[in-house]
Amino acid sequence: MPHVQVSEKQQISLWNILKNDITLTLPFRHWDLVESIAPEINSWTWQIKFNTALETARYVILAFQSNRNLITADSSVFDKINISNLKVYLNSSKFPEENFAVDFDMKNTAQAFEMYANFQSLYYGDSSVRRGNPLMNRTEFQNCPIFFIDCSHQDETLKSSVVDMKIEIETKEAFA
Repeated sequence: MPHVQVSEKQQISLWNILKNDITLTLPFRHWDLVESIAPEINSWTWQIKFNTALETARYVILAFQSNRNLITADSSVFDKINISNLKVYLNSSKFPEENFAVDFDMKNTAQAFEMYANFQSLYYGDSSVRRGNPLMNRTEFQNCPIFFIDCSHQDETLKSSVVDMKIEIETKEAFA
């Protein structure tokens, strides 16, 4: 866990806030980890859960692993599966709107890599320091993909109702 150290000038300012018992508002981001075992088929619809409007997903991050039963297996490395299409549905709203055109065999991963590379600036805001600085380059991404789906641009109906989330995944080969 990284620690933050402030300068002496900021320490005095923070001590004054504490001494005067001033209420501080802290933004909160909610994270959910949902794991599942994919059936050995090419097309899978994964029903995640029902969300209330307060917990509507803004981003969905998908990564796949197989054969991680051994203790010695590296759980930080994700497996390349031959995804051909990927959709996230929040009720009837589809993300991304266009078809997910990906072919890992032909190295046609531009759309998936762009979504991955843009996630950092989308999540943290429009900061020029973080823009275009993904952790993996395109070659590393093709061998160890992590899929990021931006669901932050939602209809008003999603903000005022119960939200049903499902993910549709199509692959060229059956899941291992």
